[in-house]
Amino acid sequence: MRGYVKLHRSFIDSEWYSDINVSRLFIHLLIKANYKEKTWQGILIEKGSLITSISKLSFETKLSVKQIREAINKLKRANQVATRSTSRYTVIYIRNYIKYQEEDTQDGMKRASQVASERAITKEDKKIRNKEEEKKKERKKEKVAPPIVSIYQHFIEYWNMEALEGIPRATRLNDPRKNKIKSRLKSNPDFFNDFKLVVQKFKVNPNYYTGKNKINWVVNFDWVIKNDSNYLKVIEGNYDEKAVEKLSFHHGKLIENEKPGMQKTYDEALEIMEKLKVLK
Repeated sequence: MRGYVKLHRSFIDSEWYSDINVSRLFIHLLIKANYKEKTWQGILIEKGSLITSISKLSFETKLSVKQIREAINKLKRANQVATRSTSRYTVIYIRNYIKYQEEDTQDGMKRASQVASERAITKEDKKIRNKEEEKKKERKKEKVAPPIVSIYQHFIEYWNMEALEGIPRATRLNDPRKNKIKSRLKSNPDFFNDFKLVVQKFKVNPNYYTGKNKINWVVNFDWVIKNDSNYLKVIEGNYDEKAVEKLSFHHGKLIENEKPGMQKTYDEALEIMEKLKVLK
């Protein structure tokens, strides 16, 4: 390290000169910066830059870590320094270092003007950064891609999420169920949307679908996908409350004609419907 550094009188005119922490840190950086290029652990350190760390600067200047960070940020905003941090160290580059420290000669000024832009990232830093990026890409490739959810699984998931309470959940996607769904999709490519409509239609007559009747019939996943007619009946309203009441009344009248004076209830009518294979 050379015996001295140059500090121009214009230093006192800077906006942060009155900030003792910033001034102290900047002078410290001027003293510690390399006056010529050199290597450190195989890394090229440019003139006017130094390798350090926040904790090391705190120890050397007796400023707190917070004060060091604030001072560096102020110097960066004033365009006096630039920084580059890696996982192992921080590089601080003093902008216009050559202009500050070169002799006041034409050659010195010429060399200063030839510096298009100062940077804190050395060539070695770029190599390290590139290697780190390559490692990240490799790690991403090594990650196992998430399994693709089959169209069949979407049916199961929607049923379990939206079906009324009291309706059995579908716990397993087996081959028979896959084959049934495949058959429905073959005859109706829009079957999944119809399937969702069916599940929502259960709410129109919840008692009927959840078995709150004498025959205790409860709709289930397999019944909906069983054939091309069951789900259509639900969509077309065959099992809506009014439709069921109408059928109940019809079959009730049949019984009354056979046995005058008998009053058949709604549940009894459903039982008759089941016997007559109205329900499937």
